[in-house]
Amino acid sequence: MRSLLWLACVVGLPLWLSARSPALEVLAKLTPEEFAGKLAESRKEALRLYPDLNNPDSIFARTAKFGEDHERRLDPYDFEDRWNYPLSIANSTSKHLRAFSPHDPVFSEVVPVFTTKNGIVYLQLRVTKMNRDGISFVHEGGTGFIHRDDLTDPQRDKYRTRWSTEVLVPEQLIWEVDSAMKERDRELKLFAYIHASQKDEKLANPKSDLDREAAENHELGELPGMFYRIDKFTLRLFELAYAAQEAGQREALERIEHELKNPVPEPYKTRLKELEEKTKQRDLRYQEIRLLLRGKHCELRRDGRAVLEGIPNRGLLNSTEIGIVSPEHIRIRSWKNNIPSHWVFKVNLKNGEATLVPEASKDEEKGEVTFHIVR
Repeated sequence: MRSLLWLACVVGLPLWLSARSPALEVLAKLTPEEFAGKLAESRKEALRLYPDLNNPDSIFARTAKFGEDHERRLDPYDFEDRWNYPLSIANSTSKHLRAFSPHDPVFSEVVPVFTTKNGIVYLQLRVTKMNRDGISFVHEGGTGFIHRDDLTDPQRDKYRTRWSTEVLVPEQLIWEVDSAMKERDRELKLFAYIHASQKDEKLANPKSDLDREAAENHELGELPGMFYRIDKFTLRLFELAYAAQEAGQREALERIEHELKNPVPEPYKTRLKELEEKTKQRDLRYQEIRLLLRGKHCELRRDGRAVLEGIPNRGLLNSTEIGIVSPEHIRIRSWKNNIPSHWVFKVNLKNGEATLVPEASKDEEKGEVTFHIVR
C-alpha cells in the first residue's frame, strides 16, 4: 500500500519496463528457497502483529487483500522482488484504518509520571486505546481519557493522535458514505471529460503511425486513472467500516457493506471492462519488445560514448525516463539545464539493433545519438 496511502495514478508511460532495481540487488541474490523462507517469515510476523488477518472476513484482512490486489495491478513484477510485502501491506493497512497492533509497545509501556499539556499528572499510566481524538488509559487511580488538545506535541506524535487526525463521529458515518460517493462520482465525471478531450485533441491531426499509437495509449491511460478514483473510494469505505465496527454502528456498517459489493457505478463499470480488454490486446502487441529489453543492460551513446546506461526499471533508465511507445519503438526523455530532449528509436526485434527516428526526436545538443542493448 505504498501509495494512496497506496494510490498513485500511473498514467505517464504507455508501458513500464520492469526489472530489479539497484535497491533490491540484495534480494535478487536470494535462492528460491531463501526467498520462500523469508516470505513465510514476513507472513507469520504479519499474522502475529495483526491477529485480524487470521480471519479473512474481517475488515482488516479484506482491506489488506484489497491493498495487495491494488499493488499487483500497478506493478505485478514488483512482487517478484519483495519477500517482505505481507508485513509491509499489513503495516500500511494498520495506518490507514488506525487499527493498531495489540503488540504495539505503547500498549505495554507504563509511564511512571505522565504530565499533560495543561499540567495534570497521572501516575503509572498505560494507554489502552489510541482514539482519533485522544487516548484512553488506565492509571494508579483508575481509568480515564485525555483529549488530543491536552496532549503535548511529543505525546501526540507518540500516540498517533495529531490535531490534524480526522475525527469520525459515529452518528455521521452514513453521511460520510454519501459524501464519499458524491466525491467519487464527481471525480470520475471530471476525469472522463478531461481525458476524452485530450484524446480528441491528439487524434485531431495525427502526423504518423506513432501519433496514432500515442493517442491509443493515451486512451488506455484512462484505466489507471479510473482505478485511482475507484480504489480511493473503496479504501475510504473500508476506513468508515472499521470506524462503524468500533462504534457499534450497525446501520452504517450494513450500508457500507452494501456499497462495497458494487463500488463502481455505471457507465464506468462497462467502460472499465472495455479498457481492460483493450489493454490486454495492447500488452500482447508489446510483449516481444518488452521481453527483449527486460533485464538487459542498455546504453544511450553520443558519438560512441555512453552518456546514459543501466537496466530499464519501472519507466527509468538510470534516472532518465524510458518507455515503450509502439510494438517496435522506444522513447527516451532527458532534461539538461531544464532543456528537454527526447529520442525515439525503432528496435529490430530479431537482432536488437536500434535506429533513431529523427522526425520523432528532438535533440538540443550536437553529435550522433545511438541506443544499444549491450547484454
